[in-house]
Amino acid sequence: LKILRVVANLAISPDVGPRLAREVGMVDNLVKLIQKKKIEKSEELVLNAVCCVTNLSYYMEEDNQILARQVEIADSCAMLLLYDNLDAVTEVARAFGNFSRSAEMRGWMVETRVDEACSILLDHSDRQVVLAVTGVMLNFSSDPDYVTIFSQYELIPRLQELLTITPPTDHDHLSTLLKLYYNITDHGLLTPAQRDPVKETTLSLLNSAQHVPIQDQSPSTLDFIDVATNLLELLNRAATEGEEE
Repeated sequence: LKILRVVANLAISPDVGPRLAREVGMVDNLVKLIQKKKIEKSEELVLNAVCCVTNLSYYMEEDNQILARQVEIADSCAMLLLYDNLDAVTEVARAFGNFSRSAEMRGWMVETRVDEACSILLDHSDRQVVLAVTGVMLNFSSDPDYVTIFSQYELIPRLQELLTITPPTDHDHLSTLLKLYYNITDHGLLTPAQRDPVKETTLSLLNSAQHVPIQDQSPSTLDFIDVATNLLELLNRAATEGEEE
């Protein structure tokens, strides 16, 4: 257990993490642990193993052994999305946020209905869970083959709710939500009635961020301002094109 904690912490380092992800033997042991240990009997052990997987799967490198076996790992972890433990749900959702950067994995998630499980978790009461699955949804929103899940699972009203209830200073989460909105707008999934409240809320949030003194603007605030500005430009273009039609 102590070794797993050390590996999980080391995996965060951009210098050490990629090297650990290349270790075939270590990754093999992680996979076997997740596959063979039952979380009901070895909760802390499994959670730490999943944490290692999450942190190591962050690195998008060809020789990352976690990513090379991501379908196998995802198949063993998917049930934990519905497990009655916040840490487990959050950690696995974060892992799927990394896995879902792959088109292959997005297809697998749709086939196994993991995408549906993630969409349900958007209604979760815990902020960290919602933040993690929002990352998963962002990856799906960028894929023209699977962006239709937002209509299929009727997620747009929930996204609007999240945009409204997220604290205006939580620029990291807000940026993710607005990037997601940019993608689904770009794919033509928003009706004019759905675009208007998004535009109104985004304008209000942008105005608030721009009133932060320049010396107090963090990198996440600056990123949010850029993302919000780009979304508003796209919403305005979509409205103009709609009028012309």
